[in-house]
Amino acid sequence: MKYKFLSVLFGLALARAAFYAVPASGQPATFYVNDAVVNCPPDVPPQIDAVNFVNHSFFSINFTNSGFYTQLYDTANTLNFTNVGTMIGNNGFQFDTAPSGTGLRRMAASFYNPGTISAGSVVNTNNFFNFFFGLNLPKLLVSATNIVDPGTNIVGVDGWLRLGGKRVDLTDGTFTVEGLDDSTSSLNNFFFSRLGILTAYAAVGTNVMFPASQFENSPPSSPGNFGLTLPAAVVYIDDFAIGTNRFLSAVFLSDTNAAI
Repeated sequence: MKYKFLSVLFGLALARAAFYAVPASGQPATFYVNDAVVNCPPDVPPQIDAVNFVNHSFFSINFTNSGFYTQLYDTANTLNFTNVGTMIGNNGFQFDTAPSGTGLRRMAASFYNPGTISAGSVVNTNNFFNFFFGLNLPKLLVSATNIVDPGTNIVGVDGWLRLGGKRVDLTDGTFTVEGLDDSTSSLNNFFFSRLGILTAYAAVGTNVMFPASQFENSPPSSPGNFGLTLPAAVVYIDDFAIGTNRFLSAVFLSDTNAAI
């Protein structure tokens, strides 16, 4: 199933360490292009100071330090990010324009991801350090004026997936926060979810859902003891027929951000 989000927050905003270097010239390179395999460890994570970041292949960054102050991988002075390959990391990535020295981070110009980016997933390689030492809260943070993301985006349990931009196109994109359904390890979620997010069925059996009472009254709610209610929700409906079959899709949106 595909999920589309502008922002998904199931984690904590924690301190991070800077990770980049300035070329000898003192000016950023025009391009960093990866056509090979970057696998850290055993490789040393590349320190990238470039205007354009392009990954065509496999780019894996796994930090081995422990603690809850998650070190994210990022680059310096990058305006345009393109990933058509696979990027994975145990802690995660931050895609924006960061100064190589002092100064404030700001929006990048563009972020394009038709590939796969995965942070702290249970299926990532080298999760030994996540499980035993770090138990870090994985993050995938994107801040760019133009975001086009038809690819796959994954964060692990207690993760934070955030896409912030002025023009955001998530058509055909897949966005997953693990630990919210039974597709990931229930045992891991039960023992290690620091935010109390556990897997559970909303209801089991027959005749447990009554759409007229749950969705036509305000606020809409899901069935069962683990019900979700959305106060002041706006409903968007797509109603169409193919032959003798009628298809009805509904989305209930409750948004406290007036800017969206």
